[in-house]
Amino acid sequence: MNNKILFLLITVASFAFVKESYAATKTSTGSGGWTSGGTWSPSGAPLAGDVINIQSGHTVTISSNVDFRSGSATTVNVSGTLNFFSGGSKLRMSSGSTVVLISGSSLTSTGGGGASQQIEINGTTVWSNTMGNFTGPRTISEMSPLPVVWLNISADRVPMNSVIVNWSTSSELSNSHFEVERSTNGVNFISLSKINGKGTTNTITEYSWVDQTAPQGMLYYRLKQVDYNAGFEYSNIMVVTPLVETVEGIEVSAFPNPVTEVLKIDFSTEAPQEMNITFVDLFGNEVKKIVIEKGRQSVRLDVKGLKKGYYFLIIGTSDVQKSQRILVN
Repeated sequence: MNNKILFLLITVASFAFVKESYAATKTSTGSGGWTSGGTWSPSGAPLAGDVINIQSGHTVTISSNVDFRSGSATTVNVSGTLNFFSGGSKLRMSSGSTVVLISGSSLTSTGGGGASQQIEINGTTVWSNTMGNFTGPRTISEMSPLPVVWLNISADRVPMNSVIVNWSTSSELSNSHFEVERSTNGVNFISLSKINGKGTTNTITEYSWVDQTAPQGMLYYRLKQVDYNAGFEYSNIMVVTPLVETVEGIEVSAFPNPVTEVLKIDFSTEAPQEMNITFVDLFGNEVKKIVIEKGRQSVRLDVKGLKKGYYFLIIGTSDVQKSQRILVN
């Protein structure tokens, strides 16, 4: 009887050893998809419990739901870039997992998707793309507090060709300062001003800054939050539209922007002819189009069916068109 018990214990221990031995070290061989076996050495997509190394100069993209919650703790060491693309892309890991951003590395989001792009550890969302891009050095775990918890952020045109940028935080940790950045194309940003942070605080803090040299046309603003250790992250991009645009001599305004449910488009006078309103995504795909009949002066568009992200709103006739960048939340 004792021999049978001993045999059973040895067998169980052997299975435990075999299960533990499945954990591997996966190192990126170049840029590519997370689930593509060719992205990694040794070949094959990472599994729960692995040590995953993304090398400098490599961008590894997660474009689906990667679920490691039922496995052991996973470690992701990022020396290059870990990118989340499209809505619903998630990395879900079990308790004790970490994402380590080495100095010079980054955690980024592209392709829209709002807060549906997430890193989750033990049921806690430790990053979503609404928090902006992260850069190293930084360690992300279920126990690591965020450097800044944003409450809200906005940018709006005000009289005298100015734009006011408002933001607030509910807590800050080792927060050195914010930098207000502006772009005219949504890609290339310049730094306009530096505003000191509160260091470490758990009270609500409100900030405001006025851009008194804002040019006409479409503008894009974002905040760069910088830690005392030089780590930084970016806020979401805020789009500031011109006060009015004209099509065929008619003033056109579209608001609110960002929009959640209904976008209102107003014309200064009745449309003298049939006009088209088209939504085009950032890949150039037409995703929604309506025709405004002659004589209309306003229209309300339901955007709840559109995926979250940026779109170009194109308004006009076959001969004359105006475009405006719209953010659907």
